[in-house]
Amino acid sequence: MTRALAVMGRILIGLGVLVLAFTGFQIFGTSVIQHRYQAALRDEIQPHLTIPTVPHLPLGSAPKVAPITPRPLIGSPISRLTIPAIDLDQIVVEGTDAPHLEMGPGHYRGTPLPGQIGNVGIAGHRTTWGRPFFRLDALNEGDRIIVTTQQGSFVYSVTRLFVVRPDQVSVLHTSNQALLTLTTCTPKYSASQRLIVRAALVASTLSTTKGSIPSSPSAPSVPSRQSPTAPPAFALRAQHAATPSLFGALLWSALCGLMAIATILLARRLSRRWVAFLIGVPLFLVMLILAFSRISSLLPANL
Repeated sequence: MTRALAVMGRILIGLGVLVLAFTGFQIFGTSVIQHRYQAALRDEIQPHLTIPTVPHLPLGSAPKVAPITPRPLIGSPISRLTIPAIDLDQIVVEGTDAPHLEMGPGHYRGTPLPGQIGNVGIAGHRTTWGRPFFRLDALNEGDRIIVTTQQGSFVYSVTRLFVVRPDQVSVLHTSNQALLTLTTCTPKYSASQRLIVRAALVASTLSTTKGSIPSSPSAPSVPSRQSPTAPPAFALRAQHAATPSLFGALLWSALCGLMAIATILLARRLSRRWVAFLIGVPLFLVMLILAFSRISSLLPANL
């Protein structure tokens, strides 16, 4: 009985350590990975962006909108998103499935591209994977949101912040105005609701040069004017190109357990136990990170 309790205690301690390790991976490990993604994306898109000057809107004139272009490839960088009020500077990728939101804020497929007429939708993580939208709730009416693309530089002004349920997709409904809608999970460290930031285009500077970011030739162009009654084909839960694999998470978790057991058994057989740990621990850590990554993909996409 005493031996069984001792074994159970060790198992519980081990599970507690794993939970703490996973929490650390979610908060810190994912941020390291996302920062590397962002660096690569920035190097890829920067040569195609317009000069990052803040557009000025002459009194009494309306901002120019971006021209219609083919839809970019899924996962490719499409714009630079800057919000001075909260020190945000991120590269936006095309698509809002889990792998793409791990790289940075993602553009909802089916909404216009930044700068175009309509309701542009962009989702982002709140507390994991670099936490790009962590301080989104600190924005105030009138704060500027600058989106720079190969078509130009566009300044949106925040008009309102509000909270909705994840199934309230009306916030992404089409519009005949040039709007920007940012979505993320709320409250922090929870996916029970969605924080919405709505902004309107107030100034722009169009580029005189053509970029060369790859686009999808087979995808239809985004219409210049959308029907305000057309229902969106997506939800605030974020779009998924594929269902996250529970099997993959279980497989790598099982391999981690087997590697830990094998390392302990080998250490007991060898006179120099440090040799077993020298070999087994690095392999275990690699498998553990892979397992954490698979488990993370099963969590809400913009947590």
